[in-house]
Amino acid sequence: MDVVRVYDVSRAGIRLTEWNSKNPNTLRIGLEAVLQEAMAGGPIKCYFAGVLATIAKRLDMGFDASSLKAEIQSPESSIGLPGWEKHGLEEREALITAIAAARSLP
Repeated sequence: MDVVRVYDVSRAGIRLTEWNSKNPNTLRIGLEAVLQEAMAGGPIKCYFAGVLATIAKRLDMGFDASSLKAEIQSPESSIGLPGWEKHGLEEREALITAIAAARSLP
């Protein structure tokens, strides 16, 4: 949570594992829970946690879950994010989730 304090983070989002995942990563699911607990009791004013459908809705850019997944997997960003091709899938998910948090939370 030092990052939150150093950069004065007030809004955040957590990309949750899809409920119908065929290969759920138990370590990731545990980390998601720890992050939610830390955010709930920490200095972050508001946050959300959600699967791709939730993130797509919060983005409010016309994506649904499947088109957002395609956006993340595409080497080019249709929403104009520079350097998109240099990021891995997890980083792209993090960027999209951060944008959703910034756009949708008060």
